[in-house]
Amino acid sequence: MPGMNGIQLLSLISEKAPETVRVMLTGNSGSQTAIEAVNKGHVFPFLTKPCAPDWLTSVVRAAIKQNELVTAEKELLQSTLHGSIKVLTDIMALMDPEACGRGEKVRDDLHQLAGQLKVTDFGELDLAAMLASIGEVAVPRALLKKARSDRADTLTGQERDILNRIPLVGADLLKQIPRLKNVARIIRYQNKNFDGSGIPVDAVSRHEIPLGARILRVLTELVELEAKEMPTFRAIETLQRWPNLYDPEIVGAAAACLIKTSSTQKGGIAASELRVGHVLLSDIVSKDGVLIVSSGNKISSIILEKIKNFVDLGGVQEPIFIKQVE
Repeated sequence: MPGMNGIQLLSLISEKAPETVRVMLTGNSGSQTAIEAVNKGHVFPFLTKPCAPDWLTSVVRAAIKQNELVTAEKELLQSTLHGSIKVLTDIMALMDPEACGRGEKVRDDLHQLAGQLKVTDFGELDLAAMLASIGEVAVPRALLKKARSDRADTLTGQERDILNRIPLVGADLLKQIPRLKNVARIIRYQNKNFDGSGIPVDAVSRHEIPLGARILRVLTELVELEAKEMPTFRAIETLQRWPNLYDPEIVGAAAACLIKTSSTQKGGIAASELRVGHVLLSDIVSKDGVLIVSSGNKISSIILEKIKNFVDLGGVQEPIFIKQVE
C-alpha cells in the first residue's frame, strides 16, 4: 500500500472508527508484527498466510458476530441513558414548572447559538441544558420561591450559600451516571465567572472553563433578564458591560443570532387543543391561580396528562398561547 503499511492502516481505522472489528491477514508471521498488530491496530484475530478458506470464513463470521454484540450493547446503553434522562426531566417539569420553562427557553436559544459558534459536539450541551437545574431538588421549595421573588434581596448569607451550591449538587448527582461525566462538569461550572471568580472556588478561569458551561452562563442570564421583560437586545447589552463575568466571544455570538423580532402570540387555543410538542408562549394557570406549566415549556406526554387532570378537577385559564409552527 502506498503511504502506509497494514498496521498503520489498522491503527488509523482504530482511531477514526473505534467500533469496527479489525482482522489482519499477513504473510509476515514474525512475533513483532503480531505484537504491533494487537497493540497498535487493536485487531480482533491475527491470521497468517497461507490461511485455509474455511478458517478465514469462520473468523469473518466471528468478527461480524462481535460487531453485532458491540453495536447492540451501545444501542442498549444509549436507549437506557435517554430513557433515564427523559424520566428525570419529566419529574423536574412536574416538580418545578417555572425552572423547566426557563430550561426549555435556554435549549431553544442553545440550538441557534451552537450553530453560530460552529459547535460540533452538540449532544452533551443539550443534555447539560436539560439537566442544569437538577441540583434544585436539594433546595427547599420555599427558598427557591423566595429567590425568584421580589424578596430576593433579603436572602441571608446561609440561604445564598445553599443556592450557590445548586450546580455542585447537580454535578455530584450526574457524575454517578456512566457517560455523563462531561455533562456533570459543564453543570458544575455553569455559574463560574469568566475571570475565574465565583462558584466553584478553584483556579479554573477563562477558556479553561468548559465551553458548555460558558454558553449556559450567558444563555441562563439572558433568559433571567428576559423574564423581567427586558428586550433581548437590551439584555445582551447588559452582559456586554461585564466581560469579567461572561465570555465576550459567546455574548457576541448571542448578539449575532438571538436579536430578532419577538414571537407573536397568534390564535390562543383551548387546553383541549394542546398536543405533545407544543411550545408555550404563555403560562398555564388553573382557575384558582395555581401555576401548572410556565411559558417556554415544551409539552410532553406527562405534562399534558397533568394539564388534563387540572382541567377535569376545576379548569384552567384560557386561551393558551403556543409558538406557531412555521
